[in-house]
Amino acid sequence: MGMNKWAGLMLGCAACVIVGLVTSSGVSQPSAGTVGGGRAAATIDVVRIFSDTAQIKDLNEHMRQKTEDYAAELKQRSESLNAKKLELQAFKPGTPDYDQRRKELLKMNAEAMAWSKATEEDLDLQKFDWTVEIYKLAIESAGKVAKDRGFDVVLQRTEFKPAELQDRNVQTLRSMIQSRVVIHAIPEVDITDDVIRTMDQHYKSKPIMKAPTPTPATTPPATSPKN
Repeated sequence: MGMNKWAGLMLGCAACVIVGLVTSSGVSQPSAGTVGGGRAAATIDVVRIFSDTAQIKDLNEHMRQKTEDYAAELKQRSESLNAKKLELQAFKPGTPDYDQRRKELLKMNAEAMAWSKATEEDLDLQKFDWTVEIYKLAIESAGKVAKDRGFDVVLQRTEFKPAELQDRNVQTLRSMIQSRVVIHAIPEVDITDDVIRTMDQHYKSKPIMKAPTPTPATTPPATSPKN
């Protein structure tokens, strides 16, 4: 699964409204609801949360390295299997040497398939788990910012960009329209930048993900044919 697909998964998981439900009682400054005719609700761009935060950038690099490691080892395993198939051709079917190498080839193939499936599932699970954790942190950070600025509710704002639809039909367009929570909001109620800064400060104070050095892939040695 590529990074673009992961980004799509992340944004899909974040398709709900963020409701802070925090009040500004005890704050000496005027509440947002008394400014500019009443601004009790703020907006946040979740797309930017999953693209501009420091942790996301580290995670993208981490998953890119993981994916490259997976592709490199998959290539090596495929090359080893092809070499084993060529080696098998050097023996006559029905002979003990042929049967032995055929069993070895079947075992290598089964191991490669099991490894590939397990690795892909592990990558998908990591992406899922980190999407959940980052979205939870976004909710918490949005609540803190909303409280500091006197907002009661934080709503998800998404840009209306029908030109970017890959599947250009009316059903897809209607789904895009129906998924939008905020139809209009003035820039002053957008707290995305403040939320990103809050998340970055939390991450820098306690980093929970750094891009590790990739582990070199290992490939079992090929067996030479015996005449």
